[in-house]
Amino acid sequence: MKDTLKIEQSARMLAIIIACGLLTTTGPLSFGNSGKSESDVKSEHAAEHKKHPSEHDDHMMECEHHLHQLWAKINTAKRRLNTLVENGELDKVHEAQEELAKLLNQLPEASEELSDSKQKRVKRTLKSMDKLLAELHEVADDGQQSQTERKMKSLNNLFKVMKGQYSTDVTSGDEMKEDKETPYDDNWDNHEHGGHSQH
Repeated sequence: MKDTLKIEQSARMLAIIIACGLLTTTGPLSFGNSGKSESDVKSEHAAEHKKHPSEHDDHMMECEHHLHQLWAKINTAKRRLNTLVENGELDKVHEAQEELAKLLNQLPEASEELSDSKQKRVKRTLKSMDKLLAELHEVADDGQQSQTERKMKSLNNLFKVMKGQYSTDVTSGDEMKEDKETPYDDNWDNHEHGGHSQH
């Protein structure tokens, strides 16, 4: 009788030990980690991320290159418009204004890498620029030189706000040439108080 009890107790203990062993080995599986430690899982995730960094970097470089090219075209178009206004060639302002507006309106789509706040500022500034360009076109068509120059001055100021949302590396395309040929912002007082610059 005593032997039988001992056998039953031993069997129960063995069953408990086996059950505990199963729980220990299968427990982590419920978390999908196959018994791996947290550090092992993090290491695997980091290694997986390292496999594809170039894709993101390539996308960033492509976006920046596109923006740089776009800003080079914008700077050229703005310089042309400045020159036409400065030289009193108001009959050509309409075409130059439309070309500049077309380029500027490509900025929001090309600026997806900017922060949300900067993207909103770009859109707000662009809305003001569109309105100002339309007004500049109107006064130029009416042959109002002084009013056209004032609108151009306001547009130049908005350009400073717009460029402030981007890095100088992006907006510097063709800018040195622009500053050298048309130092327009620096001479507005002279323009408003008599005549045009002599070339």
